[in-house]
Amino acid sequence: MGRIRQGRDTIAAPFPSWDVTWEKAEIGDFVCLQMPGWPPQHGLVQDKTANGDIVWVISAGERRLVHVGDGCSLTVIG
Repeated sequence: MGRIRQGRDTIAAPFPSWDVTWEKAEIGDFVCLQMPGWPPQHGLVQDKTANGDIVWVISAGERRLVHVGDGCSLTVIG
């Protein structure tokens, strides 16, 4: 399990601990999402929060919400 810091506490997270790359994607960027043990998914950033911690990605006709704390790497590829 990974660890997430909340204030001064650390809690267990539902993903394995690994190095996560999370680039600040902009609306319209083509990105690659990668979770440990899953094939990479490519999609288009449809929307994001002001701080960039949450993005909505359209991939294969589906809209997916991804948070920086999900343990998913997000790489801008175009």
